[in-house]
Amino acid sequence: RSSQSSTGIETFDFRHYNDTKFGGLEIHIPNAYCNSMLQVLYFLEPMRGALLNHLCAKEFCLACELGFLFLMLDRSDGHSCQAKNFLRAFRTLREASGLGLLISREEEEQRANLSKLIQNWNRFVLQQLNQEMQPIP
Repeated sequence: RSSQSSTGIETFDFRHYNDTKFGGLEIHIPNAYCNSMLQVLYFLEPMRGALLNHLCAKEFCLACELGFLFLMLDRSDGHSCQAKNFLRAFRTLREASGLGLLISREEEEQRANLSKLIQNWNRFVLQQLNQEMQPIP
């Protein structure tokens, strides 16, 4: 019923399992453990609105990439989306690596304390977004 390529699940019939207008996030990429929190942030309307309106010139801006992901989710019409651009920007941050927030898929499957990892990810991302979205003096 499905096939997977290097870019993700290509032929899976998501409509068979999801007849809503809400899109999901693919889990077959490294650090997909954060997908649940990305979806939580998406459903916080003030957060979503601010991120959809954020645009800057920084190359790996989490706020820009999260805004782009939210736009894709808005337009997905129930289809699956990939958080690859956000996760690529996330992986460029030294602090994320230093906090142990970057893990391989194997580590993710073997990780005993995902709840603590998610809490640390959430704290870090909210602080990072706060910094990136501050007006430039």
